[in-house]
Amino acid sequence: MSPAVIVTLILVIGTALVLAAAMADRRSAARAAEAELAGLDAGRGNRPSADSGQAVEPPAFITAEQLLRDAPVAVRFSPDQERELATELTASSTVRVDCRLAAPTLATHTGERCILEQPRVLVCADGIMRIREILPLLSAASADMQALMIAAPSIDADALETVIANKLGNKLQIGVVLGEPDALEHLASAAGSTPVGFADRQSGAITLTDLGRPARVVADSSACWVIKERG
Repeated sequence: MSPAVIVTLILVIGTALVLAAAMADRRSAARAAEAELAGLDAGRGNRPSADSGQAVEPPAFITAEQLLRDAPVAVRFSPDQERELATELTASSTVRVDCRLAAPTLATHTGERCILEQPRVLVCADGIMRIREILPLLSAASADMQALMIAAPSIDADALETVIANKLGNKLQIGVVLGEPDALEHLASAAGSTPVGFADRQSGAITLTDLGRPARVVADSSACWVIKERG
């Protein structure tokens, strides 16, 4: 057999082996895909599909869009109420503090303002890292239907979302403001509160009655006002 014939035979045999391997890979991939689909179908069990004509149960959770849609409408003050508020904000007894509203969705009134009447004021000496730290006070405020203003240097995103969800769901009358340590000290002094550390917050050592309670607190994206007296 000549060398040329041998080379040709090797090429033919090699090509055949490559084609056979490719076909085997395709069959394996097809079997794997079928198994995966079978597993998904088995996982679905007997749940009806959207095309089956049977009723499909809605998801058992509330979306952010639903919360915002069902949220209480922001209160709009009348012209007389706006003038009264302007007078209170500029009164000599009112204290302006450099603490800002933590999120626009915490607003209770038009103009993205959070206005709380006779709120208890919790000033945190350090950042809020998890919702459990303030849960005892949140539960008490909800049970007693008391407004609560929380001030802190920072707050964990999940904790803030939980507060907002409860506010939007009408479970709490609440606001959250953020500020630097000096501003928080200023706010505590104006509201008649004392800054509270992590351990006391989480243990429940601090109750609502331990917190200051000014006549009104107003907060927006620029500042916070503690109104000590109302006419």
